Amino acid sequence: MGELTNEAEPSSSDPTGVRRDGDIWLPGEEEPRSPQMPTPYQLSRGQWFCLLTITVLLILYALYSARAIVFPITLAFLIALPLRPLVRSCRSTGLPDPIGALLVVSVLVVAVVSGCVVLWPPAKGWIADSKDNLAEVERKLSRVRGPLADMQEAGKSVEELANENEDPTTLKVEVQQPSLTSTILSATGSMLVGGTITVSLVFLLLAFGDQMLSGIVHSLPSRVDRQAVLRIMGDAERTMSHYLLTYTLINVVLGGIIGLGMWAIGMPNPVLWGVMAACLNYIPFLGLAVGTGIVFIVGVISFDSVGYAMLAPAIYLAANGVEANIITPLLLGRSLKLNVIVIFLFIIVWGWMWGIGGALIAVPLLIVAKVICDHVQRLNPLAQFLET
Repeated sequence: MGELTNEAEPSSSDPTGVRRDGDIWLPGEEEPRSPQMPTPYQLSRGQWFCLLTITVLLILYALYSARAIVFPITLAFLIALPLRPLVRSCRSTGLPDPIGALLVVSVLVVAVVSGCVVLWPPAKGWIADSKDNLAEVERKLSRVRGPLADMQEAGKSVEELANENEDPTTLKVEVQQPSLTSTILSATGSMLVGGTITVSLVFLLLAFGDQMLSGIVHSLPSRVDRQAVLRIMGDAERTMSHYLLTYTLINVVLGGIIGLGMWAIGMPNPVLWGVMAACLNYIPFLGLAVGTGIVFIVGVISFDSVGYAMLAPAIYLAANGVEANIITPLLLGRSLKLNVIVIFLFIIVWGWMWGIGGALIAVPLLIVAKVICDHVQRLNPLAQFLET
């Protein structure tokens, strides 16, 4: 007689059986599956949008708060990217990368310092006489600013009326602003520190950047990822080199034409205004507005007739119009064409966060972002949005 057991194995003739949890399943009932792990919490589109917005705002705040360090580092990467081919050219002649990087950085620093030394005396004269120059501009424009003068007089009348009704026992609190000298010294110190960080990092990136890139590539898990990083770096390097070289040549020619135009109408220090135009043209939109305003003020100061002074901004606008609408599209082509609205927003945002330097590097940052979006499949829609 066989040994009785509590659980019997189901046979093919007996449709009943024992579940894994000890219960019996009935005929026609499907054996239950093993319990599954709970699915992760799924975010709705609204929640994803809120999370993305908060993340972007936090990143912008962090970049704004750490601008004294982040801006020189970002600028160094953008400068080193188009200079890498020069270091490779030095390597082909037998020079090691540190020596080639030192030569490239030395030439760049000498060129910048020489330009500042040559342009500093006339610029210093205009800065020293800024109060007198602005007073002269106000005097000459007094004839054509009738409505503005009326508003100014009305404002003075309201202010005098408020002072008459003021309680003499009221304690006045005045916030003393820092002097101009201390402000200039503080800004100069910050520029020296940032410039030192930028130049040092540019040298290190040029001298040892290939080794760092090789280490990053070899640390990636798959061959596809390694090839993608190399393609992104190569494309970004070529695009930035082509953009900066071509745009620099365009700006040099533009500055020369504007300088000649200023000299032809008798403007003082035409070289200064030509160099200023070449540098400001790296900042689309804002550079044009600032340069036009400056040459107009200088023209009003330099000439007796306001009508004749209008020749200076007219020359400036005409030269920039030909450059922006004919020369630049012809030489750069559609490969570097970006959405005009995105460019403007980039300049505003980065200019707000990092000042003039942020506005200056806004377009190069946008170009690098466009290259990355082109090579990452999930970001291809964003790349199409950045194009015109």
